[in-house]
Amino acid sequence: MKMTYDLAKEFLDYDENTGKLTWKNRGVDWFSNSKTPDAHCKTWNTRYAGKDTGYIVTNKYGYPCIKFRFQGRLYTSSRVIWLWMTGEYPKGQIDHLNRDSTDNRWCNLRDVSPSENSRNMSMSCKNTSGVTGVYWNKEKLKWHAQCQYENRTYRIGTFDNIEDAAKAAYDFRKERGFVGEYGQLVNQEDSK
Repeated sequence: MKMTYDLAKEFLDYDENTGKLTWKNRGVDWFSNSKTPDAHCKTWNTRYAGKDTGYIVTNKYGYPCIKFRFQGRLYTSSRVIWLWMTGEYPKGQIDHLNRDSTDNRWCNLRDVSPSENSRNMSMSCKNTSGVTGVYWNKEKLKWHAQCQYENRTYRIGTFDNIEDAAKAAYDFRKERGFVGEYGQLVNQEDSK
């Protein structure tokens, strides 16, 4: 059974200020297949009602998110929260404005295209310069600035110092609507 708006409202509570998605009490009619529906209902509600629905899962790109199971299906909490709040699933991807993908406060979520979402990324774990879009060219002994935009790599320039390369990369991204903190490290504690 796929999660719908009505099911989300019946089974889940959401606190938009904390971002917590919790289980509601279930009625005995949801346990009618059990030999002892009353006992099963009481056990389930004692164990789960009022508790967080999900757990943190890290995807293949290293990004954590909160997921949970309902009726045998795995759901991403931020997408179900969008459904819970708006009555429909997001049309695109859920972007977490502060780049903390476990912070599901309503003020931190927006429905965006993949292209828009890519303009609000954290620094790659493969970065060695400490500045997104800047790398050291060993052959030329210079700093290079480049940026990915609209599925294309733009070579911005070559610089003698990292500060000039960083500024060039930042200016390039700013002109194209990237979020100001794009490519910076996220401190999970500071973002909440």
